Amino acid sequence: MDPIERGDAGSAGLEQEVRAWLDRNGYRLEMKVVQSLIPLARIVEQGGQYVDAETKLVREFDVQASWGLVGAESGLHSFSVLAECKNTQAPWVVFSGGDDWMWGAFLPTVGSESSCPTCVDVGDGVVAEAVRGIDQWGYAVTEKRNPDKGSSTDHARDAVLSAASAAYSMVEAFRQRPMPWTANESGPKYHNYMQVVPAVVTTSPLFTCSLDERGEVLLREIEIARVAARPYPRLGRVPVVVARPEAFNTFMAAFVSAGRAAAGTDWARK
Repeated sequence: MDPIERGDAGSAGLEQEVRAWLDRNGYRLEMKVVQSLIPLARIVEQGGQYVDAETKLVREFDVQASWGLVGAESGLHSFSVLAECKNTQAPWVVFSGGDDWMWGAFLPTVGSESSCPTCVDVGDGVVAEAVRGIDQWGYAVTEKRNPDKGSSTDHARDAVLSAASAAYSMVEAFRQRPMPWTANESGPKYHNYMQVVPAVVTTSPLFTCSLDERGEVLLREIEIARVAARPYPRLGRVPVVVARPEAFNTFMAAFVSAGRAAAGTDWARK
């Protein structure tokens, strides 16, 4: 029996209120994302916290999935996907055109060494390539708002910037974390590596928008894209994955499968 049901009309009404509240505040979508990641990741966290790298304030993220590879001679390699979840209905528009910006944007990463196979094959290879491999790309994103109805918040832009700044902040925190096992000792010189993929999962329809040769607007509905975002004004751009739930699940399944193969070990739960 559902624990909230007590067999009376009042309890049934309370349950409906709770269900509506969960949907209205996006918890159902967060739970769906978590459920899809649990079979893939070693650690999945919902509603965790991080310290913002610029403001030093404690902030909350929606969902994080993490994998770690620890080697006796290679140190610690940590990979994460950080997902903002937006239960929205208004269409999101990804602006595209010109040269692909991807080669001038980089995932938040620290500790990469060109002589390390894991850094090169998994981090610079599988993880970065999975994001680069998303065909649809954009230099900005916005939500179709209706100011006449009091809708002024751009959930799309805010979510992408939030995911980018959270990913950058987590990498900065990792950079500053004391690592006692890496002290200057005789023997192998360990290094510690972290890479975070920022993502946004939305229930809104997604459209890519560009101009043709005559300046006419071209719109096409899509399921997933990579969008350039600048976490903070002083920083360069990072790629953020923006996807509808099913497309995000497909992206993650392929991402983890390729990562496991490249790592040469079972870096995922199964």
